[in-house]
Amino acid sequence: WEEKTGSRTGLSAVFKSRAASCIERAHWDSSLAFLEKAAEYIKDTGMKSVLCEISLMRARIFLELEKNDEAETVFSEVLVTSRHIGDKSSETRCLINLAITASRKSDLDKAMVLYTDALQLAEKTGDLYCLARAYNNSGHVYMKKKEFDAAYDCFLKSVSAAEKIHDQGLILYCFRNIGNIFRERGEYACALEYYRKSLGIAEYIRNRKEADAAGALISQAESFLNRV
Repeated sequence: WEEKTGSRTGLSAVFKSRAASCIERAHWDSSLAFLEKAAEYIKDTGMKSVLCEISLMRARIFLELEKNDEAETVFSEVLVTSRHIGDKSSETRCLINLAITASRKSDLDKAMVLYTDALQLAEKTGDLYCLARAYNNSGHVYMKKKEFDAAYDCFLKSVSAAEKIHDQGLILYCFRNIGNIFRERGEYACALEYYRKSLGIAEYIRNRKEADAAGALISQAESFLNRV
């Protein structure tokens, strides 16, 4: 039995690795096929935490494809399993992703309840990765609700957590979002400051797409300031 279990675990890991490679190249159909194989080999081994990881990967692909109902179903299933086996990491990630699906469906109140639960769990477990993302995503919800003070506070807290894990990409997004808050308030000089910060990070991590986006926002802010 141990030999059989080890063999199935190894095969599952191979298919999971192949799926991850396909995800990096946005080959979604191939990714889902490999994940299905990975789940097939692991499901009878009793390794529920690994099965949770595979299911989370599937659900994230559904999010990428904007298949929100399918994503919500899988995340909800994993949430139940992760709570049953005490997998706090998977539980926190499920809460965050379920909040994303709720936000996409314009159920902002539900999204905030889920983000609050995720934040409390991430704080308790010291999960800075999830903490940073939950604060960032909460900021987006507050922006949709036009509650800019609350959004600003969330983005700053996200930056604080992201700095501790050296997540420059997330800090970039937070600075850009803070710039957008100042732009909404008509404070273009402050917006320009944060857009320039986001550009600096984009250039540092060599993200051409984000650098171009930041450059466009800087041009818009400078154009407005030159007219007043």
